[in-house]
Amino acid sequence: PESVAFAILDVLADFESEGKLKNLPKSKKFPVKTILAILLFKQYYNLPLRDAQHYGRKFFGANIHYSTLHNWEKKLNLEELTNHLLKKLQKLPYASTQADSTIITNKKRAG
Repeated sequence: PESVAFAILDVLADFESEGKLKNLPKSKKFPVKTILAILLFKQYYNLPLRDAQHYGRKFFGANIHYSTLHNWEKKLNLEELTNHLLKKLQKLPYASTQADSTIITNKKRAG
């Protein structure tokens, strides 16, 4: 999970440097980049919101309530970020990701 968390932060840094995160809604309490990181982690591992809240504390240092994550998940379109994340994760050794990157792809096809 640590490798995935670092890959998420890399993808967000790339997007930020390209100016693709400028038009996101603002958050009063938490950096939007942190919210995005937690939601991408949640989506990658297909986690419930309460688990995403736990991993948000563990890997991203933010205790964001699951209901707040749910509201942001509804607001944001994570598809482009998810696609970039998958490309970056495919470059990592399989053992370091501890999850198959087809999880999100299969979820998209089914949904």
